Amino acid sequence: MKKYSFLFILLTFWGVANAQQNAQQNPQQQTQQNDSARIVVAQTPPLSMMAKNYGDSVVLMWHSGNAALWQQHQANGFILERKEIKEGAKPVRLTTNPIKAWMPEEFKSRLDSKDKALLLAAQALYGSFNDPSTTKAPIFAQAEAESERFFVASMAVTGSKAAATAMGQRFVDKTFEKGKTYLYTLTSDTNTTQIFVFTDEKTVFKTIAITATSGDSTVRVQFDGEMFQPIYPFYSVERSADKGKTWEVRTKNKVLTNMLPNKEGEFTKLVVYNDSLPRNYWAYQYRIIGYDNFSDVAEASNVEEAFGRDLQPPPAPWMDKVEVTDDNKLRVTWKNPDVVRDLLGFKIVRSNGTDSTFTAISDVLPLDARSFVDKNPIPEGLNFYKIVALDTAGNVSNSYPFGNQIMDSIPPSVPTSLTGTIDTMGIVRLNWEGVSDKDVMGYKIFSSNYPDREFFALTKLPLETPQYQDTISLEMLNHKIYYKVLALDKNYNHSEQSPAIRLLKPVKIPPSAPVLNNYEADAGKVTIEWANSISESLTETRVLRSDDGKNWTSLKTIEATDEKPRPALGKYEDAPTEVGKSYYYTIEAVNSGGKTARATPILIEVEDKRPKPTIQKPEAQLTDKGIQLSWAYSVEKKHFIRIYRSINGSDFARLRDLEPATAQFIDELDGQTGVIKYTFKAFFDDGSESPYSNNVTVKVAEVKE
Repeated sequence: MKKYSFLFILLTFWGVANAQQNAQQNPQQQTQQNDSARIVVAQTPPLSMMAKNYGDSVVLMWHSGNAALWQQHQANGFILERKEIKEGAKPVRLTTNPIKAWMPEEFKSRLDSKDKALLLAAQALYGSFNDPSTTKAPIFAQAEAESERFFVASMAVTGSKAAATAMGQRFVDKTFEKGKTYLYTLTSDTNTTQIFVFTDEKTVFKTIAITATSGDSTVRVQFDGEMFQPIYPFYSVERSADKGKTWEVRTKNKVLTNMLPNKEGEFTKLVVYNDSLPRNYWAYQYRIIGYDNFSDVAEASNVEEAFGRDLQPPPAPWMDKVEVTDDNKLRVTWKNPDVVRDLLGFKIVRSNGTDSTFTAISDVLPLDARSFVDKNPIPEGLNFYKIVALDTAGNVSNSYPFGNQIMDSIPPSVPTSLTGTIDTMGIVRLNWEGVSDKDVMGYKIFSSNYPDREFFALTKLPLETPQYQDTISLEMLNHKIYYKVLALDKNYNHSEQSPAIRLLKPVKIPPSAPVLNNYEADAGKVTIEWANSISESLTETRVLRSDDGKNWTSLKTIEATDEKPRPALGKYEDAPTEVGKSYYYTIEAVNSGGKTARATPILIEVEDKRPKPTIQKPEAQLTDKGIQLSWAYSVEKKHFIRIYRSINGSDFARLRDLEPATAQFIDELDGQTGVIKYTFKAFFDDGSESPYSNNVTVKVAEVKE
């Protein structure tokens, strides 16, 4: 079996061993029961067994507690007995011989390449799990290999009825009498487990009950994992776009029934599947199919309908100014640089204070509107305004409030000399030159993470002195922050905002990790491509390589500075000195604080395309049994030897293919005489081959009677 195929099968059945392991770790006896049937699962650490009544048969499955016990049980086989629960009843042995796994010959005759679990069963029983490149001590390497073998075996048993039968861990009893209660006893060596089975009614599990919640281009499908996880270790999600006429499977493989943690890290009772939608406002129907511990497909769940909806608000307008007109009205002007396709228009809302309730004073204004005149402003005091952007889905976003009043309209001077510092605790200290206007009431501070985005007010009330202390998080990935200050007078006239200053945050967290997204290995060279870290504090990007995934060597360092910004994507070509082996590659991002983050490593095999050595010492000797051929070839890579023969000058033709351990062969000739030549060639599993060996010649005389 090819390595990548084996890994695919492992990933496909990942949840099988996991679910089985969870079951084996509970030494107590569990009982699952619904209104129409009962199923009892008895578990003990060394050997556990479960049963399901199908009405015309009782299916029993069992599992060993660990890798060592599994090896022991496989060698000894299992003895299964049944005893009716009544006085004087005697146990009945259900099989003449111990139940054991198929032999290799039976696997070859019955193996179905489409049944991945059956392939896993064959691999677990008779495949090799030794890693020739491991550096671990033999005892630890062997323990790890046997642990992997047990892991694969557990997946196979839970993943397929045929695989469970093939591994000698499943039995179908069709000889019981309906309505009676039986005690089944399973024994292997010194380990025994028992289970009661009630045959009055066949086992019927509850059908999964789901709910579906609409989102923006998504639907969240969920069900109670605490109730259904013990019954259905796997599930798949199906979606219909035509009211249930046809169904599309949304999960590529069966999904392990895991309950997800919440934001606090505590496990909830819910099993959740988030589905992305091709479009919003189209009704989709969802249902879930459960797969129980006996590899049976359950009835579909209830059908829930949901549709995606637009929940993305439009970009917030930027308030420009509020000014008094010649006829003593107030004109509000704003900017809206980001016009989205579903923008409906704008509304103006007003209040007498930033913390008071704002009330609409306009209908929906057209898309090109950038100003509005309030013909009836509040005659005394301040008038505060917000610009509300609305889209066709009813989503809204507001500008920050801005105010004015019908009186002095001359703003104060713009504050100057704004400076600031940030310490390692995230404390920001700002200072600036105060303005000399006599009616100045104070100052307001604004901040933004980007110089070309909207600056948000940090102070609700005016600051009386030209200084301010802010507290920011140093855990954010962006390492810059910008501040502006403005002055306002007693009539709430605002000056223009000062030029922005940029402050650099002390870096305390690692950068975002790069992402390896493509690679190619060809002709002894490896080319890798990746998406760079998006952290603003990035200073270096390093390409790393390792033989074992632990000890890394830096192949290249790429600097990123303000003068030399990093590109979005990176690419590197490596030519390893050793071919015919596998290497780990990763990309490491380094920020200005020396913090690092690495991409998930990938393992790449560099094929050995070098010419293979020629078979040595070919010899041929005529004996009374035929021509004795011999040769020498000591190459470790997997291959076979092919012998070619030419008789009396004819073209060389294949004579025989032999295993590499074979170094001799007798050609019995079958009456051939004359000049007979031989040559040898090695063929390798990777498609490469050796040159032809030197020819050896034998003359065979015709025997006269």
